[in-house]
Amino acid sequence: MIVLATVSECVELDVAAGATEVAAARATADATTTMVPARGRAAWVGERGLGVPDGGATAVLRFPQALQKHPT
Repeated sequence: MIVLATVSECVELDVAAGATEVAAARATADATTTMVPARGRAAWVGERGLGVPDGGATAVLRFPQALQKHPT
């Protein structure tokens, strides 16, 4: 939820703010590497999912990265 709030702010992008949003999204995606998938399509992976960032969190990371590269 925190990442989504910062991404919505990122729509009014300036380069410095974009870097902050990307860093927040990256930190959130990285934090998911210690979580065992329990729901959704990744649930069947179980313990093998440790060390791999959540697909949804990675997708949310890509949005501010794209806005940073192409702000208009």
